[in-house]
Amino acid sequence: MRIAICDKDKNVTDKVHENLLQVGEKMGVSAELDVTVYLSGKKFLFDLLQGSLFNLVFLDVKLCGANGVMIGNTVRATEDGDDPVIAYMATKKTKFKGLYSIGTCGVIDKPIEPTNLDKVVKKALALAITREKSRRVFLYNVNENANSVLLSDIAYFKNYKGTTELYTWDESKKEFLCLDIFSGNISDIMSDLSGKQFIQCEPSFIVNLDYIKQMSKLSLTLKDIGATSIPIGKSFWDSTKKAYFERKEQWDG
Repeated sequence: MRIAICDKDKNVTDKVHENLLQVGEKMGVSAELDVTVYLSGKKFLFDLLQGSLFNLVFLDVKLCGANGVMIGNTVRATEDGDDPVIAYMATKKTKFKGLYSIGTCGVIDKPIEPTNLDKVVKKALALAITREKSRRVFLYNVNENANSVLLSDIAYFKNYKGTTELYTWDESKKEFLCLDIFSGNISDIMSDLSGKQFIQCEPSFIVNLDYIKQMSKLSLTLKDIGATSIPIGKSFWDSTKKAYFERKEQWDG
């Protein structure tokens, strides 16, 4: 995930950067954060126009050499339809400061106040993660035809008699439906999903952690109206428990 922090005051950028890494570590995504610090609006604007894209941007509203709000509009215009998450930074005396929170994740006060900083960074990073996740897809083949589905839509994979069933969430019915059946090894699929929001809990099952309602010693109960139960294999218990509670800690924030 690419993140830009733009402010002429290095003390401010250092504090935002430090807090961002701390929040990222708590959310379990610190290794995925690629942060670039800009002390010049002109430099940031130059990189944007040269094709640099960002998932999350922290912008001073009065950058030296360029206007932060104007740059924010340029960020949106150059992201090819995928608006990045933007949070502005402004002094308490900034005129019309409240307006900068409209359509953004809020405003970080300057001088930096830890509570305000932590609140805005958490909100911004969580939204950026959600947006970035929604753009990720799983690719697979059915009868030599290439198919794709958003990772966020996949509830679980079930291997049955040498084939794999892919289940997705039906919001209107509040239940899971088998979207496709394809040739695929569960271990290979899990390798493709490594580092994302999935866990292999049994030799025949891979589950999206975001669809788990609760966990017991023997099974995972999913969030559908029928409370689908997925077994947990003995050799998968420790890794499943670890992944579930790490994810739960992120949800509880």
